[in-house]
Amino acid sequence: MALVTFLAGESIDRLNPVVVTSGGLVYKASALDPNTSYSTGIALNSGAVNSQIRVQTDDIISDFTGLTTGETYYLGTTSGTLASGYPAWETAVVNGFSNGAFLSSIGVALNSTSLDVEIERPIFVTTSGLL
Repeated sequence: MALVTFLAGESIDRLNPVVVTSGGLVYKASALDPNTSYSTGIALNSGAVNSQIRVQTDDIISDFTGLTTGETYYLGTTSGTLASGYPAWETAVVNGFSNGAFLSSIGVALNSTSLDVEIERPIFVTTSGLL
């Protein structure tokens, strides 16, 4: 279990996947941005710019709703979101982005409320590789 605290570089919502930048601030992570595609963890609280954000980097978080048991959740193409399963991630990329996106597994749902956070290193996937 790794729980760390950072200052927010932007407004962060609870349960957003986030990334810590070289400046030491935490931002919402996105599969579309090479600067934020390497998610650090999940925000455990909400906060405005310059507020303290607690980030869980590796553990079970039991505050979610509507997860599908056994489903792998990926970093979403919208900042601070998760995509439910590879097909959802792939559809978002193919339908909206010409170049591709970074595929990064964030964790696996243990039940409808619990995500076992095990963040994987992102890989860039081109849309031509998806078709």
